[in-house]
Amino acid sequence: MVINVGALKSGDDCLVEHDIRSVVEAAHEYKVTTKVIIETALLTDDEKIRACQAAKRAGADFVKTSTGFAKGGATVADIELMRRTVGRTSV
Repeated sequence: MVINVGALKSGDDCLVEHDIRSVVEAAHEYKVTTKVIIETALLTDDEKIRACQAAKRAGADFVKTSTGFAKGGATVADIELMRRTVGRTSV
């Protein structure tokens, strides 16, 4: 799933987490792995951290940098930041 970037940018982290949790719960009911795409090219570092934290709290299995549709792509710094935020194992 791709996060609600607008909600995150407007500071509605509760909505972002709720959306992620809803997908995670439905997917996990059928033993399907969840990957949360945060679109790093569109976010500040603070927003990237908040998105990763929301995915972690919501029980997502993985976080991913981007869909590849946003201008620019993921950077090594994005990956390092995400890794520091979610830890060594999958979310």
